[in-house]
Amino acid sequence: MQWIWIVIGIIVVLIIIGILVTVARRQGRARVERRDEEDRRRAATMRDAAKSVELDGLESKADAAETDAAADRAAIDAERLRLKAEEQRQAATEQGADSAERRRQADALDPDVSGRDEHRGSMDGAAAGGLDVEGSETDRRGTHRRDPDDT
Repeated sequence: MQWIWIVIGIIVVLIIIGILVTVARRQGRARVERRDEEDRRRAATMRDAAKSVELDGLESKADAAETDAAADRAAIDAERLRLKAEEQRQAATEQGADSAERRRQADALDPDVSGRDEHRGSMDGAAAGGLDVEGSETDRRGTHRRDPDDT
Protein backbone atom coordinates (compact mmCIF):
# COMPACT_ATOMS: atom_id res chain seq x y z
CA MET A 1 0.00 0.00 0.00
CA GLN A 2 2.68 2.32 0.47
CA TRP A 3 3.40 2.02 -3.18
CA ILE A 4 -0.06 3.12 -3.97
CA TRP A 5 0.33 6.27 -1.93
CA ILE A 6 3.61 7.00 -3.62
CA VAL A 7 2.03 6.51 -7.07
CA ILE A 8 -0.98 8.63 -6.06
CA GLY A 9 1.42 11.31 -4.71
CA ILE A 10 3.38 11.25 -7.95
CA ILE A 11 0.14 11.49 -9.96
CA VAL A 12 -1.08 14.41 -7.81
CA VAL A 13 2.28 16.15 -8.22
CA LEU A 14 2.13 15.58 -11.98
CA ILE A 15 -1.44 16.93 -12.10
CA ILE A 16 -0.38 20.00 -10.10
CA ILE A 17 2.63 20.48 -12.40
CA GLY A 18 0.31 20.09 -15.45
CA ILE A 19 -2.10 22.65 -14.00
CA LEU A 20 0.74 25.06 -13.24
CA VAL A 21 2.17 24.61 -16.74
CA THR A 22 -1.24 25.20 -18.31
CA VAL A 23 -1.84 28.32 -16.20
CA ALA A 24 1.65 29.59 -17.00
CA ARG A 25 1.08 29.01 -20.74
CA ARG A 26 -2.25 30.83 -20.61
CA GLN A 27 -0.69 33.72 -18.75
CA GLY A 28 2.19 33.78 -21.24
CA ARG A 29 -0.24 33.76 -24.16
CA ALA A 30 -2.31 36.48 -22.54
CA ARG A 31 0.85 38.51 -21.93
CA VAL A 32 1.92 38.01 -25.56
CA GLU A 33 -1.56 38.97 -26.77
CA ARG A 34 -1.56 42.11 -24.57
CA ARG A 35 1.90 43.00 -25.85
CA ASP A 36 0.82 42.38 -29.47
CA GLU A 37 -2.30 44.48 -28.98
CA GLU A 38 -0.22 47.29 -27.49
CA ASP A 39 2.22 47.01 -30.40
CA ARG A 40 -0.72 47.19 -32.82
CA ARG A 41 -1.98 50.34 -31.09
CA ARG A 42 1.47 51.92 -31.16
CA ALA A 43 1.90 50.96 -34.84
CA ALA A 44 -1.50 52.51 -35.67
CA THR A 45 -0.51 55.69 -33.81
CA MET A 46 2.80 55.79 -35.67
CA ARG A 47 0.99 55.27 -39.01
CA ASP A 48 -1.41 58.10 -38.19
CA ALA A 49 1.49 60.36 -37.28
CA ALA A 50 3.34 59.38 -40.47
CA LYS A 51 0.21 60.08 -42.54
CA SER A 52 -0.16 63.46 -40.84
CA VAL A 53 3.48 64.31 -41.56
CA GLU A 54 3.03 63.14 -45.16
CA LEU A 55 -0.04 65.35 -45.57
CA ASP A 56 1.85 68.28 -44.03
CA GLY A 57 4.65 67.65 -46.52
CA LEU A 58 2.21 67.59 -49.44
CA GLU A 59 0.61 70.79 -48.17
CA SER A 60 4.05 72.41 -47.91
CA LYS A 61 4.83 71.35 -51.49
CA ALA A 62 1.52 72.81 -52.65
CA ASP A 63 2.25 76.03 -50.77
CA ALA A 64 5.70 76.17 -52.35
CA ALA A 65 4.19 75.66 -55.80
CA GLU A 66 1.66 78.44 -55.13
CA THR A 67 4.46 80.72 -53.94
CA ASP A 68 6.48 79.92 -57.07
CA ALA A 69 3.46 80.67 -59.23
CA ALA A 70 2.88 83.95 -57.37
CA ALA A 71 6.54 84.85 -57.83
CA ASP A 72 6.29 84.07 -61.55
CA ARG A 73 3.15 86.20 -61.81
CA ALA A 74 4.91 89.01 -59.95
CA ALA A 75 7.91 88.76 -62.30
CA ILE A 76 5.59 88.91 -65.31
CA ASP A 77 3.75 91.88 -63.83
CA ALA A 78 7.06 93.59 -63.08
CA GLU A 79 8.22 93.06 -66.66
CA ARG A 80 4.93 94.46 -67.97
CA LEU A 81 5.33 97.47 -65.70
CA ARG A 82 8.92 97.95 -66.91
CA LEU A 83 7.72 97.89 -70.51
CA LYS A 84 4.90 100.31 -69.71
CA ALA A 85 7.33 102.63 -67.91
CA GLU A 86 9.66 102.52 -70.92
CA GLU A 87 6.76 103.37 -73.24
CA GLN A 88 5.74 106.23 -70.97
CA ARG A 89 9.35 107.45 -70.84
CA GLN A 90 9.51 107.39 -74.64
CA ALA A 91 6.17 109.21 -74.90
CA ALA A 92 7.38 111.82 -72.41
CA THR A 93 10.63 112.27 -74.35
CA GLU A 94 8.68 112.65 -77.60
CA GLN A 95 6.32 115.12 -75.96
CA GLY A 96 9.28 117.06 -74.61
CA ALA A 97 10.90 117.14 -78.03
CA ASP A 98 7.60 118.14 -79.65
CA SER A 99 7.11 120.86 -77.06
CA ALA A 100 10.64 122.16 -77.59
CA GLU A 101 10.10 122.18 -81.37
CA ARG A 102 6.83 124.08 -81.01
CA ARG A 103 8.48 126.54 -78.64
CA ARG A 104 11.32 127.04 -81.11
CA GLN A 105 8.81 127.62 -83.91
CA ALA A 106 6.83 130.05 -81.75
CA ASP A 107 10.04 131.91 -80.84
CA ALA A 108 10.93 132.10 -84.51
CA LEU A 109 7.58 133.72 -85.28
CA ASP A 110 7.51 136.09 -82.30
CA PRO A 111 9.04 139.50 -83.13
CA ASP A 112 9.70 140.15 -79.42
CA VAL A 113 12.02 137.15 -78.98
CA SER A 114 15.71 137.97 -79.41
CA GLY A 115 17.56 135.91 -82.03
CA ARG A 116 14.41 135.72 -84.15
CA ASP A 117 16.31 136.42 -87.38
CA GLU A 118 18.69 133.56 -86.70
CA HIS A 119 15.82 131.12 -86.30
CA ARG A 120 13.96 132.57 -89.26
CA GLY A 121 16.97 132.32 -91.54
CA SER A 122 17.30 128.62 -90.83
CA MET A 123 13.55 128.03 -91.05
CA ASP A 124 12.40 129.74 -94.22
CA GLY A 125 15.49 130.25 -96.33
CA ALA A 126 15.67 134.06 -95.88
CA ALA A 127 19.37 133.98 -96.70
CA ALA A 128 18.47 132.91 -100.23
CA GLY A 129 15.84 135.61 -100.56
CA GLY A 130 12.10 135.15 -100.94
CA LEU A 131 9.13 135.71 -98.69
CA ASP A 132 9.50 136.04 -94.94
CA VAL A 133 7.02 134.65 -92.44
CA GLU A 134 4.69 137.65 -92.81
CA GLY A 135 4.73 137.28 -96.62
CA SER A 136 6.97 140.32 -97.39
CA GLU A 137 9.79 140.01 -99.91
CA THR A 138 13.32 139.82 -98.53
CA ASP A 139 16.73 139.95 -100.16
CA ARG A 140 19.68 137.62 -99.56
CA ARG A 141 20.51 139.31 -96.22
CA GLY A 142 16.94 138.94 -94.98
CA THR A 143 16.15 142.69 -95.12
CA HIS A 144 12.78 143.81 -96.42
CA ARG A 145 12.61 145.06 -99.97
CA ARG A 146 10.40 147.91 -100.81
CA ASP A 147 7.50 147.20 -102.98
CA PRO A 148 7.46 149.75 -105.84
CA ASP A 149 3.71 150.09 -105.35
CA ASP A 150 4.22 151.33 -101.75
CA THR A 151 5.68 154.73 -102.81
